[in-house]
Amino acid sequence: MSRGFVGPWAMRAVALGVTGILASAAPAKRYLDMTDDELNQAIVSAHQVKDLGQRIQSVTDPFVGTPYVLGNMGEGPDGDGRDVDPRFNVKTTDCTTFVEHAMAFALASDLPQARKTLDAIRYSHGVVNYGTRRHWPEAQWVKGLAEEGWLEDATARIAGKDVTPEMATVDIDNKTFLASAHAKSMPLKPEEVPKGSFSVPFIPMAAIPKVAARLEAGMVINIVKAPKEGVLVRISHQGLVVKRGGKVFIRNASSVGSKSVVDEPLDAFLERQKQAKSWPTVGFNFLKVLGVPK
Repeated sequence: MSRGFVGPWAMRAVALGVTGILASAAPAKRYLDMTDDELNQAIVSAHQVKDLGQRIQSVTDPFVGTPYVLGNMGEGPDGDGRDVDPRFNVKTTDCTTFVEHAMAFALASDLPQARKTLDAIRYSHGVVNYGTRRHWPEAQWVKGLAEEGWLEDATARIAGKDVTPEMATVDIDNKTFLASAHAKSMPLKPEEVPKGSFSVPFIPMAAIPKVAARLEAGMVINIVKAPKEGVLVRISHQGLVVKRGGKVFIRNASSVGSKSVVDEPLDAFLERQKQAKSWPTVGFNFLKVLGVPK
């Protein structure tokens, strides 16, 4: 399958239709320029950082500047042929594969372990197959990684007593899938389509400045959109929280501007989201990386 193949996460391209001010802290050497030995050493060295959130931030520094390519990964030659893009890829990235690599690199002690950890993150219970990949953000990615113990929702904790989180819900079954905007680009078998009602909490966009001080380095941020006809997702894009010099940035693989992994100041990121008209942003969901499940 070519890299033109996209699924539910492709709706993030709609979400990022406005160019914002992007400010990046370029690493000394990017992963895409490293040999496997250098990449292995970078992962090994990252484990000197004891705090997991700070380690996630540190280990993703070399991803800054990596080109954005939508749908840049698949099952490689080991899958069933539905998506033969690479199963491991530091040369290009999209918003989800960036976050998945970030988690794998931070939680593994070396490159071989990182590759195995990446499979466990990308696929339900680590079973590598197109049909077991966590294609759907609410129904599979957030839900599955939380249930397996990789992540926990931190939205309510970030909201504190200042804000009451709202809920974003999607309903999926075979009928709604076949009638959706996703069906043509997703060769899912009927038994592979998630079925049910799936929800995530979010903090309304206008309330983010009130709670920004509670954001922690290494948190996953999911951009939540308004309901849209024919679209069976509410999460359109994701990234990581970065804290540098007392300021908050959103590190994300962006399809606008430089079309690469960038560090975007939180205020600029919020302003850009406010400008999204065709699919309005309503708020943000936050997740904390826990570690490798036992």
